[in-house]
Amino acid sequence: MQCENIFCIYCEDKKCILGSISLDATGICANCITVHIEEATLRAEKAKPLQKFHGDE
Repeated sequence: MQCENIFCIYCEDKKCILGSISLDATGICANCITVHIEEATLRAEKAKPLQKFHGDE
């Protein structure tokens, strides 16, 4: 089945590797386990493309 939650450990190549899943009351996958990215790493990775976006302001 399709999955685009790149932070879920079960998502590989935009597909869920589980044979079946359960949905919660809002229709969100109840089996999803997400990876944690340290805030400093996230900020650093976001800063790279933002430098190109902002240019020489």
